[in-house]
Amino acid sequence: MRALEQHFAANVRSRGASPRRVASPCGEPFSCGTASPCGTASPCGTASPWRWCPGAAGRLRGTSLIEVLIALLVLAIGVLGTIALETTGIQYAGGSLVREQAVALMDSMAERIRANPLGVTAGGYDSISAPPLSPPSCEGAVCTPAQMAAYDAAQWETAIADELPNAHGAVQSLPGTPRRFLITVYWSEAGGAPKPNAACPSDPSKYCLRTFVRT
Repeated sequence: MRALEQHFAANVRSRGASPRRVASPCGEPFSCGTASPCGTASPCGTASPWRWCPGAAGRLRGTSLIEVLIALLVLAIGVLGTIALETTGIQYAGGSLVREQAVALMDSMAERIRANPLGVTAGGYDSISAPPLSPPSCEGAVCTPAQMAAYDAAQWETAIADELPNAHGAVQSLPGTPRRFLITVYWSEAGGAPKPNAACPSDPSKYCLRTFVRT
């Protein structure tokens, strides 16, 4: 019986309970959390009930709660990190799409310049920074080379404003022979602050892409 008592007392200690000595119905003391050494066939004729030390379950619950809180904290940090990565990825993807559109718009103006050499000679593309106030309508109509250049500028600036965030374009004639033009597209990243860019001296607070075209 003493061996059985010691075995159960060891189990109680491993569970965080502190065994105490209480009296069994037979008058023999035994450890709290263990069965009475009298057993079912005790001389008293009754079996002593199992008993657990007060406060042991509370201590176990407290330990488990701390572990759960730590696990939740680690999980929350991981979720926040994942959200931050996803947000950054979306921003980079959006910026890549804007740059592709800017490249396509620069190519569009380069093709317009090459397609109207007389307009180049007339100086129609020498300085473009905003759409003309009263552009001609050359859609299905006959226009002079200078009028076609003004129409190209109006169409190009309108497309830039429609397809890019807070954007505008510029065309500048460069000295030398053969004729060369510098084409620049400026824009601000959607949902982000403007980025200073030394390569865009006319508007350093925005992003820009530049290309050259030779006629």
